Amino acid sequence: MESDKLDAAAAKCDTASGEAGAVKISDGMKCFSTAMPGSTSAKEAAGAGKFVDDRAKQLANGLDEYGSAIRSAKQGYNTTDHSVSLDFKAVDKTLSEIA
Repeated sequence: MESDKLDAAAAKCDTASGEAGAVKISDGMKCFSTAMPGSTSAKEAAGAGKFVDDRAKQLANGLDEYGSAIRSAKQGYNTTDHSVSLDFKAVDKTLSEIA
């Protein structure tokens, strides 16, 4: 396992999550009601903007979860690796006492 690559991947998830979470298409769609008063397009544009915003939020949440999973996997690996290392040191000590 390459710890630095896991850290980099988790950091990229954080960055991407922040970018996705910052998407606010619906803010730009408000101008349609001013430009085309009474039209159905303005309402549809607002709905489309909200749809995109909602999907961007879902993507941001998914990327947050993925970054957390990467960090958790790294932590689990490190814990297991340390435990196994201690076990082998104990075995090595026992065997060296026998010889």
